[in-house]
Amino acid sequence: MRYRIFEHLVDCDFPLPELQPAAGRPNLRLRMASGPLGTEDGWQMDQQWRTPAGEVAKRRMRRGRQVLLDFPGQARFLFDEPRRLGLCERSPGLDDDGLRHLLLNQWLPAILGSGGDLVLHAGAVVLPDGGALLLVGGSGYGKSTLTAALCRHGARLMCDDAVLLRRRGGEWLAIPGCPDLRLRRDARDRLFGAKAGGWGRGPGAKFRLGERDEGIERWQGPAPVAAIYLLDDPEACRALDALRVRTPGPAEALMCMVRSAFTLDISRAAGHRARLRAMAELKAAGIPLTRLAYPRHFGYLPQVAKHLLQAQALAPRSAVGPHRCA
Repeated sequence: MRYRIFEHLVDCDFPLPELQPAAGRPNLRLRMASGPLGTEDGWQMDQQWRTPAGEVAKRRMRRGRQVLLDFPGQARFLFDEPRRLGLCERSPGLDDDGLRHLLLNQWLPAILGSGGDLVLHAGAVVLPDGGALLLVGGSGYGKSTLTAALCRHGARLMCDDAVLLRRRGGEWLAIPGCPDLRLRRDARDRLFGAKAGGWGRGPGAKFRLGERDEGIERWQGPAPVAAIYLLDDPEACRALDALRVRTPGPAEALMCMVRSAFTLDISRAAGHRARLRAMAELKAAGIPLTRLAYPRHFGYLPQVAKHLLQAQALAPRSAVGPHRCA
């Protein structure tokens, strides 16, 4: 079956119901591995990511032009670049929903980012005027929760985890990846009620919210970028008693985007240069980039959502769209 994600066509031998089927020539093949994807023979450790408790949450290994992304106890994904082939192996305790979540929101964005696409770890909504508002930050920064709060106040959902930014003609477009919204139980209960969404056994054991859940209206396709908010680390927000926004300097803004950009193989110089060039052009286009810090408790979320929506309602727009490049 063939599907479109971002602006790429993939051929997959197992269903991806989150994506729309599409026709055309695929530039990537995805297959379920017929056996274990071993990590002993010739693989070199590239990078590891750890949880706050110190456990390895994810690790990346390389062998020639192959890259392996390993989520210990959950799944492994191998990308063979010359063959444009991806192989998936899941652990017995991971269900189909959990596998697809890792594939669509981690592995595929990283593959596409390695080729030079600017894919940011971000949630995105569409504002009443049709412009896209992006919330950029790392895992656990509250992107999904704030994305959901914005939807509860009238914004339309694009996605909550990965967004492709691409310049087309005279404007920058936000192109959503997997059109998902997943929340932990406490966030789900506060924003949508205890009966909303479906429970998954996947990573983080979050609830997936759907169109039948009150307060979620989805947006299909790209939208011109109106504003980008760079979320502060929640640990740095613990002592806050009020919302704080500020404009970061060029170097700070660039580093925030670099840290939030998906890539699978950091050794690819051409892809890295393409991403940096896109980031510089995005900044030069005049799209507002704002650092956002706020008290991290649910009672404050409505105030944050209203502030962002009101700020964008008052922001100047060109006659032909939220922002256009000169």
